[in-house]
Amino acid sequence: MKNSRVSTAFLSPEAISRWPRFPSAQTMYRCHLLDPRVGETVAQTAARLNQDIRDRDRENVLRIERAGTVDELLDLVPVASGTATPSWRRRMRQFGQEAVYPIAQRLRHTREIEDRHRRSMTYELLLSALRWKEETGASALLDCFDVLSPYGQSLACVSLGVLDAGRAIPTIWAYYESVWEDTGENYLVGALWGLIDLQDPRVADALSVLLVSGRYFFELFGFLSLAGDVEAVVPLLLLSMTDTEMNEMVPEQAAMALLSIAHRIGRDSLWAEFEQAGAGRKDRQRQLEGFVDSIMSIPPETAEKYFSLFYRGLQLEDLDLDEMRAVDRRFRQFLGDEYSLKPGSPSPPYEKPGRNDPCWCGSGKKYKYCHLRKDQRRHRLNSSQTGPVDS
Repeated sequence: MKNSRVSTAFLSPEAISRWPRFPSAQTMYRCHLLDPRVGETVAQTAARLNQDIRDRDRENVLRIERAGTVDELLDLVPVASGTATPSWRRRMRQFGQEAVYPIAQRLRHTREIEDRHRRSMTYELLLSALRWKEETGASALLDCFDVLSPYGQSLACVSLGVLDAGRAIPTIWAYYESVWEDTGENYLVGALWGLIDLQDPRVADALSVLLVSGRYFFELFGFLSLAGDVEAVVPLLLLSMTDTEMNEMVPEQAAMALLSIAHRIGRDSLWAEFEQAGAGRKDRQRQLEGFVDSIMSIPPETAEKYFSLFYRGLQLEDLDLDEMRAVDRRFRQFLGDEYSLKPGSPSPPYEKPGRNDPCWCGSGKKYKYCHLRKDQRRHRLNSSQTGPVDS
């Protein structure tokens, strides 16, 4: 990408302010693929904290544990939500290669499910099950890829990357090219995860294009830390010096991504980029040289620790159980006894997420596509009975 230095879209205050603070569903999906214990710990903690959740899912967990065949377990996908999800995934991992064909057959028809939430959940469960079937699972994913929905394909890209299925690169790249301009969804995140895990060299240029175009998404700077190259140096340098009032996290993330790239490309290449950015101004040369030396003096492990979610995934020690308990207490305080939810329905949060943030219910879908309308109705009900509610 040769025009990165003349584009200023990435410096737009509006674009910077839209940088989201929460991972996409594809990133959380990948965390579960890397370490199933994370999902199990979250589910167990949620059950201990909330009696309603435990009561709601107890019978479904028992049904899943009693399933004796792959087909019986597949028939239980619609009830494998909430704290029952880890049980379903664990049971499916107990089956061997004989599970691949029936899983693939169900995948071929998942797109026909009309309910959006159930369709997404089905994709997440079936695709994650194939992740544990090694080469046979990768072959099934590729065979089914064209009949999946865009969301299903995005998750399949993540699975193929984790499976180290190098032959899937052309398929993933073609998918990326078909979705990268779609600003309404995060499908490109799944494709980028797959390409990064498979070390496709085209990822660096793709990330630079997204950066200078002002296409901000949660994973952008973490991805640049993992796979960015020299083309991203100047944009990241400029972002690291932006006004933090627009979004205080963006300059920090840009600086950390720049640190990773600097160590990857070396001091000479970093200096060459900085020198060109300085447009030959001799009065700034000493300042730039000092800046380069400062960057190179910081160990790359600093950025790897900062972007730990990207370098090692989510791990058990990352889960703040005290915060989970505090959140649960805020849920109950907010709802009160009068509005406590019935078993089968998770609790809404104390603060409503943004329209494009992940939904609080854990479905992995955007809030606007999941519980937004229901929460608006609940808000109107509360307002009519108790007066205006501060939202």
